[in-house]
Formats: sequence, structure tokens, C-alpha cells
Amino acid sequence: MKYYIILCLVAATLAGSCGQTCCQDLKTRAAMTYHYYINTGRFVGGSGDSAIKTFGYSGSGQYRNDPASMCIKNKGPAPATTYKITLCKNTMHNPPVDRPCSFWIEAVDEKTMCGRSEIFIHGCQCCSNGDWTEPPVDGCSAGCVIINEANRKKLRVGDTIIIEQRDPLGDDVQFLEDYSQFAQEE
Repeated sequence: MKYYIILCLVAATLAGSCGQTCCQDLKTRAAMTYHYYINTGRFVGGSGDSAIKTFGYSGSGQYRNDPASMCIKNKGPAPATTYKITLCKNTMHNPPVDRPCSFWIEAVDEKTMCGRSEIFIHGCQCCSNGDWTEPPVDGCSAGCVIINEANRKKLRVGDTIIIEQRDPLGDDVQFLEDYSQFAQEE
């Protein structure tokens, strides 16, 4: 019985914090480069312990992962350009919403942004199964890039994110079951 009570107390403590020290807990490392391909949602790059091979999404509804919709504010995916990660926050928007390890990305060339701003890499339904799947549960992007928590924890302030319209592997890229490599549908 006492183990059950201790387990309940630990669970309640963890549930209340919901990753609020995520950014502070990230260890420093050299800057790396990652690529996000709008049409497939594939997010890859980095090396070693910071290597990412996952799928995410950007944009909402019919505009999700649609390169033709990049300039539709609050609906289309993040515009294709080169970004730098400039800030890590554990909340975003106003009023604040818990989003552990949310990364603010700023375009290297503002002229490529179609007048858009405030683009993040963040999660969806944080601190739940919806943020641990690949890709995360749908419905949390008004243009931000959404990837799961485990992969966000591999990013760092100073990293370069190159968002491209088309995946060089084609439109039908998918993960193999073990998530270690990519395959193309035949």
C-alpha cells in the first residue's frame, strides 16, 4: 500500500510540472543542421545522439504539409527558407500553453517569409501520448512545425533548420517499422 501511495505522489508531481524544465535540462553541444520537407513532413538531420529521423507536420486542415499554402497566414505550413533556432521556451503563445521544449525559429532572410512571423517547432497535446507518437497527433499547427517530444529534445538554440518545399525522396516516403531508415512506397 505504501508503494502505491508513493507512486501516486510521484505521478501527481510529474503531471503538474509537464516538462517545465525541458529547455533548462538540455545539455549544450555544437550547432547542427536539420531539414524539414513540407510535402512529406519528414524531419531529418543532426548526428550522433542528436540525429533525428522522424515525421511531423506543419499547417492545419487542407493546408497541412501543402507547399502551395506556405503564404496563408495561420493555416499554411511554415515558409520554405533557412531558419536559425533562437530561443527555447517551455510555454508558447499568450495566454501561455504548456509546450515543453518549444523552439522559436527565425528566418535568415525575412523577405522569404510572406509577412509571416512567430514560427516555432513544438509539440501537440504535450505530456500525453499525443506528443510521443511519430508524427504527433494532428491539430496543433497554424504554421509551426510539429514533431514529437523525444526529437525536440535533440534540438538546440543555434541549430539551423532548412525547410524545403519538396522531399528529394519523393511524395511517398514513409518510415520502415523500426524507424531506423526510410522507404519509398512502390
